[in-house]
Amino acid sequence: MSSPWRRITTGLRRKPAVSVVVAAYNTGAPLHELARSLDGQSMPQDQFEVIVVDDGSTDGTGALLDQLAAARKNWTVRHIPNSGWPGTPRNLGISLARGEFVTFLDHDDYLGPRALETAHAYARAHHSDVVVAHEVGVGRNIGRFMFVDNVPDATFENSPIVRLLTPHKLYRRKLLDRHGIRFPEGKVRLEDHQLTMQAYFAARRVSIYVDHPFYYWTRREDSDHASSMEKDPHEYVEVAVNRVLDIVEQHTEAGTSRDALMSHWLERKLLPIVARPAMLDYALEYRQAMVDAVRQLVLERYPEHTDRHLNFSGRVRVHLLRSGHVNRMMALAREEADMTARAAATEVRWNEDSLRVRVRAVLVHRDGGPVLFHRDGQSVRWEPREAFDLSVSEAHLLEVTDDLPEASCLLNVQTRDGLVERTFRVLGGVVLEPVAGTALESTDATCVSVAFDGWAEVPATVLCGMGDGDHRLVLDLRAEFEVFGWRFLRRVSAPSGWGEAPDESREREWSGQTGLHLEAYATRYGNLSIKGPPISTPARVAVPAPPPTLQRRVVAALRRRLARLRPR
Repeated sequence: MSSPWRRITTGLRRKPAVSVVVAAYNTGAPLHELARSLDGQSMPQDQFEVIVVDDGSTDGTGALLDQLAAARKNWTVRHIPNSGWPGTPRNLGISLARGEFVTFLDHDDYLGPRALETAHAYARAHHSDVVVAHEVGVGRNIGRFMFVDNVPDATFENSPIVRLLTPHKLYRRKLLDRHGIRFPEGKVRLEDHQLTMQAYFAARRVSIYVDHPFYYWTRREDSDHASSMEKDPHEYVEVAVNRVLDIVEQHTEAGTSRDALMSHWLERKLLPIVARPAMLDYALEYRQAMVDAVRQLVLERYPEHTDRHLNFSGRVRVHLLRSGHVNRMMALAREEADMTARAAATEVRWNEDSLRVRVRAVLVHRDGGPVLFHRDGQSVRWEPREAFDLSVSEAHLLEVTDDLPEASCLLNVQTRDGLVERTFRVLGGVVLEPVAGTALESTDATCVSVAFDGWAEVPATVLCGMGDGDHRLVLDLRAEFEVFGWRFLRRVSAPSGWGEAPDESREREWSGQTGLHLEAYATRYGNLSIKGPPISTPARVAVPAPPPTLQRRVVAALRRRLARLRPR
C-alpha cells in the first residue's frame, strides 16, 4: 500500500468511543473478573480501549496484566514505580486515552454487560459531558435514591449528583483536557471528589442514566483499595476536605446556593466520622484527634446559619460538636446504632401493564420497639431512649416537625443474584400513629411512631427487562426509607396472611409477552418476591448516529483529503 493510502487509513481509523482507565496494584484474582466484564461488553471490542497502569505491584499482578493484554488487541498496559495512591496511574491513563469519553474502573470492580454501549449512547443522545451512570453496590450499600429516574440535564438543585462523587462515570475526554482536570497526585483522600466536582463545574451538561447497570462497586475483605485504609485526621480533614471545599468556593458565589452545596461534606463526610455509630469502635485517642480536627474545620468554614441546610440528625450532631460535648455525641451515636426500620407490603395489585405495591415503612429499635416521638399539637419532638442532658435552651434541637415533609421511601426491585436492580418512588407520606402504653408528662400530648405509607408502581416492561434469558426470573423487593437523616434499606415483607398456598390474585400473565407469567409470593421467611420463567432481553442497543452536521464535516474532510491525492 502506498504511503498516501496509509495516511488515509490512519486518518480515518476510528477513535474509541470510550477509554476505560484502570489503576492496578496487587490486584491478583479479581483481575480475571474485571477482564471478563470487559470481554463481555455489548459494545464491540474495537470501539473501546482499556488502559491499565500497574502502580508497581509486587505480587505478580504486572505479569498477569501483560498476559491479559497480549490476548486482547484493545488493551494497553503500562508499568510505573509505586506511587501509593490512584491519582498518578489514573492521570497517566488519561494522557494515553484516545476515546471520546473516559471512565475509571477500580482494579477490583467490574462493569455491567451493556455498560459502555448504553451509557455512551445516552451521552451522545443528550450531548452530555458527564454521565452519572447506574452503580450497583456489591457488599456495600449505595443509596438507591441516586438512580430512580433518567435526568438528561442534572444540576445540584434538581438532582442528588453531589451525593455520589465516585469516578465511575463517563467523562468527555476533551472536557478533562481543555480544563486541565486531573486527579491530585500523592496520598490525597477524596481525590475522586476533587476531579468530579471540577468536571461538574466545567460541564455544559451532566446527566444521570439509570436504565442499565453500569458499574459494580465491590467491597472485598482482602482488598488493598486505598479508601479502605484508616483515615488520618490531618490528611482527611485538614487537607482533603478543605481542598474540595476550596474547589466549591472557587466556582460559586457566596450565598444560599454555596452554603447548601458545601453542607454536603459536613453532613455526609465530616459529621458521620465523629458522631455516627462507627465512632463507637474508635480508640479513645484516635476518636479525640478526629473530633478535634473536624471541630476546628467546622468552626472555620461552617458558620451556624449554614445549619439550616442540614437534616435533623446533622443539626443535632453539629451542635454537640461545636459545643465540645463528646460524651453527648457518644450518646447520640449509641442511639442511632440502635435504630433500624421495618418494611411491609400491605397490598399487592397487578394492573394491565404494571405491578402496584403499597409499602409501609416504620422506624423501630433493634429490639422491635418503635422509635418514639412526642406530639403536642402541631409540634413533633424526638424522644430518645438515652438522655442527651440537653438544657432547656437546647430542647428545640429535638424538634422534627419541619423535617417530616422531607421523608421519602423507595421500592427497590432486584434480581436474586443482585446483578440487576431498578428503583421506584413510593408516592405517599408520613403517618404518625399513637403508641399505646407510653406515659407522657402532658395529658394533651401523644407518643407516636413515624412511618411512611404509599404506593409504588413497577411497569411490566421493567420486570420483563430484568431477566437474563437463561435462568428462572426471581426478583426480591426492598424498601429504602429515609427520614431525619437516617436511611435504612430493608426487605419488604409479604402482606399479612400470605402463605405458600396459591392465590390467583397474586399472579399475572401478559398477553403482549409470549409465555410471560409472573407471580408475587411470600418466601419462606415471609418476604415479598416475584418469580417467573426465563425472560430474554436484547443483548444490544442501537447507538445514535452522529449529528448530521458532524456527518457532513467528516464527509467533507474525506473529500478534501482524496482531492489532494488526485494526479494533477
